[in-house]
Amino acid sequence: MAAGFLPRGLSPGPYLLDALLLEKNSQKNLPKLRELVHCMQPRQYTIFLLLEGRYEEAVQCDPCGFVLLQAGSNQCTKGEYAAALRLLERAWQQSAEEANLRLMILAKTMLGNTYSELQDWQQMDRCYQAALRMLEEVNQPWTEEYISSIHYNVGATLLERQQYAQGWQQLSQCTRQDGL
Repeated sequence: MAAGFLPRGLSPGPYLLDALLLEKNSQKNLPKLRELVHCMQPRQYTIFLLLEGRYEEAVQCDPCGFVLLQAGSNQCTKGEYAAALRLLERAWQQSAEEANLRLMILAKTMLGNTYSELQDWQQMDRCYQAALRMLEEVNQPWTEEYISSIHYNVGATLLERQQYAQGWQQLSQCTRQDGL
């Protein structure tokens, strides 16, 4: 590997590719990382595919909960809600099999967001309530942001539906500091 490729402070070693793939500005490293694809282990290649926006290939390479969640979130962002729901349901199931509670919570929250976009309020509420139950059961410092985010999403949705009293009730439970 050429010395000019290495960011300051990194030296060649077994975790160099991990560091390059996971660093904050990894997108800027993509051209250089393409040269190293032949050196990547399958999990590294999967992260590389996600960085390049090649979600379907990433799911084929490693259909773990994290990859399915990323692919489902991407589909939701693109407005491909049916595909998003399929991927997010798989992310939920796979994350449960992996016993990864955070990913389970994120998958349920993203499912709620997707159902909100589809204006399926019943399913949205069901997903958000499931996520809130898991979060309340865990009761760890990191859960507060997730709980607040769900209350914000529900509150904003209720305001859009002109259900002002219920919307403000949800928003009053937020600890998020947004312009709203």
